[in-house]
Parts: sequence; structure tokens; C-alpha cells
Amino acid sequence: MDDVAGIYQLRNRIAHLEPLLRTSNVRIQYNNMRDILTEINPHLEQWFTSTQRITTVLKSRP
Repeated sequence: MDDVAGIYQLRNRIAHLEPLLRTSNVRIQYNNMRDILTEINPHLEQWFTSTQRITTVLKSRP
């Protein structure tokens, strides 16, 4: 349940246009999203992975 809470908090920060300076937290929550989606439906996780753009942004950050 902590994984879901972390995703929810990240979603709220994004929705309120707060800066996301700690990319390590974004990486952790991205992985949590993938894990949860895999548990729900592996095809859903595959779709998510193929349509997301965050990994491109994260590659350009330390």
C-alpha cells in the first residue's frame, strides 16, 4: 500500500505544478507504477511502458 501512497503523492505534486527536483523519487514511483500495473494486468503495464515519456526526461537528469 505504501507504493500506491507514493504514486498518489507524486500525482498530487504534478497536479499542483510543484517542482520535481528529486528525480530519484520520480524514478522510484515510476517503478512502483510498473509493478502495480503488472499485478493488475501485464498488458496494461506493457501499454504504459510503450506510451510514457518520463524515461526520456529522466535520462537527461543525473
